[in-house]
Amino acid sequence: MSALEKLYKYIDEKNIKLKYIDCLEENHDIQGLYYSDNENNIILIDSQIKSDSLLHSSILSEEVGHYATSVGDSTKKITNENYRYHVEKAERMADKWKCNFLIPDEDLKKAIINCDSISEIAEYLFVDTEIVFNKLKYISYTNNTFKVNDSITIDLLQLPNLVKICNEY
Repeated sequence: MSALEKLYKYIDEKNIKLKYIDCLEENHDIQGLYYSDNENNIILIDSQIKSDSLLHSSILSEEVGHYATSVGDSTKKITNENYRYHVEKAERMADKWKCNFLIPDEDLKKAIINCDSISEIAEYLFVDTEIVFNKLKYISYTNNTFKVNDSITIDLLQLPNLVKICNEY
């Protein structure tokens, strides 16, 4: 099942309304938006990105990430630094959700075994390189290494380089 198919399934299961809007980016300088009015959960996506499946799945998964992780309204105009902090935190949470949804740990491990760089992993998983890098970055916040299997560990302190450590027994 492709990333977009998984996203559409999730959206359907959660009863999220998905609408594609012409000129959303052109008129509002955004490619996607999640909004909740307490009765409806709505995601708006610029219809132009539908032709680029990597961008489409990236934008859509981040907006679904806002649904999955949202607390309060992060769409209001920023009026002070404290509020800016909360908006940036909401963006990071949605991005982390996106990375984990598009790249489950087991898929990442398989990709690392078969690839030697972040760009190769991205191509292998059919996602953007930024998503792979961010997935590894989020893991690095809690661990200095990522164990792929009994013989391979990734040194996350060397990012953006993919440094494999061969474990010997």
